[in-house]
Amino acid sequence: MAAIDFRAIFNRPVTEEDTSRVLREFDGALETAAQRDGGKVINLALRVWETFQSSGVAPNTKVLMALALLYFIMPWDLIPDATPLLGYSDDALVLAYALSSLPKVADVARIVRSKFRERYGLPS
Repeated sequence: MAAIDFRAIFNRPVTEEDTSRVLREFDGALETAAQRDGGKVINLALRVWETFQSSGVAPNTKVLMALALLYFIMPWDLIPDATPLLGYSDDALVLAYALSSLPKVADVARIVRSKFRERYGLPS
């Protein structure tokens, strides 16, 4: 089986339609999570999203962030999101794993936190 060339996938031009669809799906997933989870998973998802959008992140890290976001967006996962109390626990684990895999460089973490706070109007 041939290896997937993720660089080719992420280097193709992103269309307006691609962006709109992903943002609609992401917003829908955030809204549903907010109603059921109370914000813990939302915080993780937004941090993964900010990391994915950051220009200083390596391509292989972007792939991992994209896969974690895809898992969060998709309603079919290990534990269905509608399951009371446990529905988003698997999503939280996947998102947390993706974030924990970031290089342990203080500057990268500082930049991501700063952009996150700036974008969502949170205090420093």
